[in-house]
Amino acid sequence: GNWEWRRVLKDGLRCKHNYGIRKLIATGDFMYGVTGNHAQGFDIFKTGDGETWETVMQGGFGTKNNNSGRGMIVFGDYLYVGTANWVEGAEIWRHLLLADGDLDPESDWENVVSGGNGDEMNTWYGDMVEFNGYIYSGTLNGLDIGGELHRSPDGENWEVVVTGGAGIPNDRAFMKLYVFNDRLYMGTMNYREGASLLVSTDANATDFEHIYTKGYDNSANAYTWYMLEFGGRLYVSTFNVFGQEEFDLFSSEDPTNGEPLLVETRDGFANNVYGVRSMIIHDGYLIFGGASNNKPAHVW
Repeated sequence: GNWEWRRVLKDGLRCKHNYGIRKLIATGDFMYGVTGNHAQGFDIFKTGDGETWETVMQGGFGTKNNNSGRGMIVFGDYLYVGTANWVEGAEIWRHLLLADGDLDPESDWENVVSGGNGDEMNTWYGDMVEFNGYIYSGTLNGLDIGGELHRSPDGENWEVVVTGGAGIPNDRAFMKLYVFNDRLYMGTMNYREGASLLVSTDANATDFEHIYTKGYDNSANAYTWYMLEFGGRLYVSTFNVFGQEEFDLFSSEDPTNGEPLLVETRDGFANNVYGVRSMIIHDGYLIFGGASNNKPAHVW
């Protein structure tokens, strides 16, 4: 069919320093978005119809050091938002929701994690997922230290379950979390050696083993960037360092069976695209969007 795109939000809504919307999440009758804003601190937007948007939190919860919203999830009766904060350490905030997904007007934003949960070097909380009754989120930590994985059974009390990049200090961040075949998978960031892919070894998801390291024989794969199940297979995409612009795409029916992953492409399908940062299933097809440094973006 024919589609007509129209702009529904412009000029950063309240502030031109909102340079981008990092993530959107829909729940009930509402949708929420988080921005990046290094000048004044990030904002959170809300819409009930996709046309009219309002700011429901502005200025990084009171500090410009919360310069970006990162992970978002609805867990229990709350909307959770993870921040990037390179000065004081990452934070997690939550707000009580009504049954229709709107923010409860009798409630306010509540800070449940501050200071990187005891380590200010944890500078952002990225992807968030629910797995076996816990909310999980990965962090970015310093060079030669390694990212961490944190979890909570109730959104208030958080524990650290993985430290030190799970044994690889140059795995600075756990970029992507995804549940497949009742296992929790984690993709990492590693610019020095190439990224890793890990999987939980049991239902508790406190212990992990590596499916691959060092970019799966390609050190230019700096991120294991996105994952999605399609047709009973797990598809895993990478971010390739700038200048290479030849992302990899892998798949497997069971990455834990010890067999090599199927390599779908090693050269970004020869399209000079450095990564796949989004995937979706529509009308029986796996569709993914690519990112390019200096060329038009691609959709497959």
